[in-house]
Amino acid sequence: MKCAVVICITLIAGLFAFAYLSLRSDEHAQIVNSRHELEIALKDLQETGGVHDHTTILGTNINVVSRPFLFTNVVLIDGTNYRCAVALDDIWMRRMAATTNGVFIFFGKKRSPQLISSK
Repeated sequence: MKCAVVICITLIAGLFAFAYLSLRSDEHAQIVNSRHELEIALKDLQETGGVHDHTTILGTNINVVSRPFLFTNVVLIDGTNYRCAVALDDIWMRRMAATTNGVFIFFGKKRSPQLISSK
């Protein structure tokens, strides 16, 4: 009987751990995809002066709910001003922006803006 209870608790704990790690993985993948979309949008802005939607994989737009747009705000992070050029809102209503010199900034729901590492 004790063995069955221990096994059941272990399985439930494993299920919760898997669900938590899966959610974190999905969130990280969304940030990576958004960053890639911003890189393309920033390149478009620098080359053509405008921002366009792109089809990325097999002719389908995989990021249909988050389209890049012009975003000309100045953000202060750790005493440094960053001038944004383009931004993107993801499916969880978080904003991510790219500056004119290629720095990426993440605007979370509950935290202040933070820089995203280069890779």
